[in-house]
Amino acid sequence: MKQIVSHFQKAPYFLLLIPVYYLLYLVEDYHPLFTYRHLLELASLFFVFTGILCFAFCTWFRPKGRDYSVAFAVVFIIYLYFDPIRDSVKSIFPSLAKYSVLLPVLLVLLFALFRQCSRMQGKSPRLYLYFNTLMAILTLLTVFQVGNANLQKQKVLLPAWLDAGDSMKMRPDIYYIVFDGYSASRTLKEHWGYDNSGIDTFLRAKGYYNANLSTSNYNFTPLSIGSILNLDYYKKIETDTINFRMFWTAARDIRHTVLPSFLAKHGYRIVNHSIFELEGENKPPMDFSYLNDRRKLIFAKTLSYCMIDDLGWNFNLPDWLVKIHRKTNKELLDIMETDLEKLVKNYSSVKATSARRFSEPVFVYGHFVLPHDPYYFDSLSNVFPKKEWMVFDGREKATRYLQQVKHTNTWIRDLSTTLVHDAKRPRVIIFQSDHGYRSFIEKKDSCLEFNNLTAVYFPDGDYKYLYDSISAVNTFRVVLKKYFKEEIPLLKDSAVYLRH
Repeated sequence: MKQIVSHFQKAPYFLLLIPVYYLLYLVEDYHPLFTYRHLLELASLFFVFTGILCFAFCTWFRPKGRDYSVAFAVVFIIYLYFDPIRDSVKSIFPSLAKYSVLLPVLLVLLFALFRQCSRMQGKSPRLYLYFNTLMAILTLLTVFQVGNANLQKQKVLLPAWLDAGDSMKMRPDIYYIVFDGYSASRTLKEHWGYDNSGIDTFLRAKGYYNANLSTSNYNFTPLSIGSILNLDYYKKIETDTINFRMFWTAARDIRHTVLPSFLAKHGYRIVNHSIFELEGENKPPMDFSYLNDRRKLIFAKTLSYCMIDDLGWNFNLPDWLVKIHRKTNKELLDIMETDLEKLVKNYSSVKATSARRFSEPVFVYGHFVLPHDPYYFDSLSNVFPKKEWMVFDGREKATRYLQQVKHTNTWIRDLSTTLVHDAKRPRVIIFQSDHGYRSFIEKKDSCLEFNNLTAVYFPDGDYKYLYDSISAVNTFRVVLKKYFKEEIPLLKDSAVYLRH
């Protein structure tokens, strides 16, 4: 023990542990998207090697190097955790959070710290012991927490108000089809001047109930879908601004939502044609590309990433600098090409599932990232050239979005007809969007992000529990009330706006 204390008093091991702790923190927060094996990726090793270089400098260049080790540690921490630091400053002193103010203030503080360190004259054993002990404890605790989390298998606990018994008399097939980012017809009329009543009339003629004043509860996909499948509002919102951690946590939590677990207990087969993992069906055919950029995940909180993301558009940055921090536009276009192939294949897969005969009732969740960007299709369902899939201009986005809406309508017409026609037993069909268009230029239009599509087909045509202004979180509360004889109260319809 004395030898450990002696070593902790002599060398700044905390410079080695700071990047290790940061990477372990990512493993803890983003597992299984980011696991121990990803610690060997180049982006992860960049931080480790930086820590080694700082340690080597402070160890070899004595005594000045040792004196400056604490200052180097502070610089390292500010770099790695710049985004949460800036968010904290913004919550207390908004005017100080601007780059033009915050960066000069940090530089002045660091200059003062380096000057103070230069006066230490090698008198730092207690400081070394404190920081080394602190970082060692934090690192070991994180290792334990990650290991414990990996060993525990999360179980879905059904809420007390939801009966898990066998009380229902009829078990209809349930097809839940999401068209990501599809705005309500009233929004298309108001903002684009486009008359989308044709699709509404078509759905009503097919026997669907079209809730023409419906809304989503969130303006981001994972939170919206999570609340729908949990039959309740999302509980883990820590800030009014969406960030990668909130987005990923909400996406991960969809695997353990209430509805699939409840249906599985009632003998349903869960068929997943979505972009998320579901209980009992954990390999979705589609990927959520936004969550697959591990370079972005690793660097997302850092000073360099924040500056490139927030200020980079003002400068002609070299590709190598961007590539260190996230996927380049060329890499993103290649991913989009693969996603387009999967999108079309998934569309065919939903139709193939509809035509199949199952021995048990099925819950089918299909999720199409349409008319959400990338903007692949024109209004005649032709695919744009690959180089045109990424659109940055706000007005051009709006134009391309409307074109993709028109293409999406052809899929809605086809699926709404096919799913009804293929039914050989009672079948509930829900077409819904998780949120509306989100790239409005004017801030005053942000409220339109919640105006969504909700069209429901009940085989008996009795829609007495539905209402025009229903919000997405109540969708399956109505279904369970009608078909499962569950006495579930409807929640207050409201919306939670997340800045982006």
